[in-house]
Amino acid sequence: MLRAVAAARELADSAEESLRPLSRARNESWWEANVDATEENARRRAEAELAYTAALADAELFAALEGTRDSDGDPLVRRRLDLLRDAMLPHQVAPALRERIVELEASVEMRFSAHRGAVRGEEVDDNTITRILRTSDDPAERREAWEASKTVGAAVADDVRELARLRNEAARSLGYRDWFALSLATDEMDEERLASTLAA
Repeated sequence: MLRAVAAARELADSAEESLRPLSRARNESWWEANVDATEENARRRAEAELAYTAALADAELFAALEGTRDSDGDPLVRRRLDLLRDAMLPHQVAPALRERIVELEASVEMRFSAHRGAVRGEEVDDNTITRILRTSDDPAERREAWEASKTVGAAVADDVRELARLRNEAARSLGYRDWFALSLATDEMDEERLASTLAA
C-alpha cells in the first residue's frame, strides 16, 4: 500500500515537473500574442502551445495516470492525478488534428486581437468604441461604433466554424458528444445541473 502511494506521488511529481516549464512558456507566449498581435508572436504562441499539447498528448503517461489514479491511496495524490488526467484527456487525439486545432486557435486569437473596427472612416480600438457607446450623444455615431465592434466576426468566421468542427471531431474520437460535453467533463461540471441552473 505504501509503495503504491509512493509510486503515485512520484508519477504526479514527475508529470507536473515536466509540464511546468511548458505551461509557463505557453502562458507567456499567449500573453505576448494578445498584447502585441503580430504574426511573429502568433507563431511563437502556436509553437509553445504545440509543445505543451504534445506533452499532454503523451499516451504512455496518460495510460499510467489512468492506471494509477484508480488505486487506493492518498486522496491529495489522487486529486493531483485526476487533474492531470483531465488536462491530458482532450489531447489524446491524432497529432495532425491536435496540431491543426492549435494553429487555428492561434490564428483566430491573433486576428481577433489585431482587429480594429472603423468609426467615421477611422480604425479605432475597443477602448474607443466603448467610450463612444458610453458617452456619445449622437445616435448615429453610437450605432456605427456598435456595428464596428461586431466586424471582427466576419474576419474570423470561417476559421471559427472550422475550429468548432475540428474540436467536435476530436471530442467524438474520445467518446464525447461534442467539444462542449468534453470541456464540461474535464472541468468537472455536470451538464444537466448546469443547464437546470441556467434555466432557473
